[in-house]
Amino acid sequence: MAQNRAFFERVASKISDGIDAEALIDVARRAARTSAIILIAALTVLAAAAPIFAQLKESRQLTSNNIIALAGGGDTLWAATERGFNYRLPKSPQNEWSGGFEAGGLSYRFFGLGFGGGGAAALISKDKGGIGDSVGFWHFSHADGKQRQKFFRFPQEVRGDSAQPVGGVAYSNGSFWAPFNHGGIVRYDPVDNSVHAIRPADGGETFPQNLEAIGGGADAKAVLMLDVNAVDNSIIVTAPSILW
Repeated sequence: MAQNRAFFERVASKISDGIDAEALIDVARRAARTSAIILIAALTVLAAAAPIFAQLKESRQLTSNNIIALAGGGDTLWAATERGFNYRLPKSPQNEWSGGFEAGGLSYRFFGLGFGGGGAAALISKDKGGIGDSVGFWHFSHADGKQRQKFFRFPQEVRGDSAQPVGGVAYSNGSFWAPFNHGGIVRYDPVDNSVHAIRPADGGETFPQNLEAIGGGADAKAVLMLDVNAVDNSIIVTAPSILW
């Protein structure tokens, strides 16, 4: 802005000195072209630095009448629609939603919605094709009003039909959990925006990209479904031949 002001001050000075107006117009046009080039370059840099999966657009309108899933607790209700997510609080005016998050023109696939710990999490894919490294969690925290996203991938030998989401999202002990068949259970921690994977009888958690192929024993280790025990908040896992 300071440079622009100095430029126009010089122009005014030249006009008062009787300089040809056409020459001044030509100078101004060259300056405008230079500014436009700088602006385009800046926008290009910003676009390159933007996250692959941009934040959903916020609004207070119902994102779609086609509601796919509901989740909530206490006095908060969340809805997943074909175009995004909405939540409602008791203080909301009648027939109005407290907030909405619309995907807009983004094509995504929805797998599950969960609520707990003062926030909601959805399991989604950035495209409607396979899973690859495009699957992940979208999270909104009511405490700070911020959206977060965490996407991940399984190794090539685990990917494909054998490591797709096979159920919804459950909340327990500060994390959101989702079943992934041969990919085991993936736990999303909203505190540090991280994901961890574990399969029945494994010694501990690992990152999803570090999982090894099940090989034999898939009937006991593939995760088909999970639920939360309301008594102690433990995770109940259903495998093809056993409960964990």
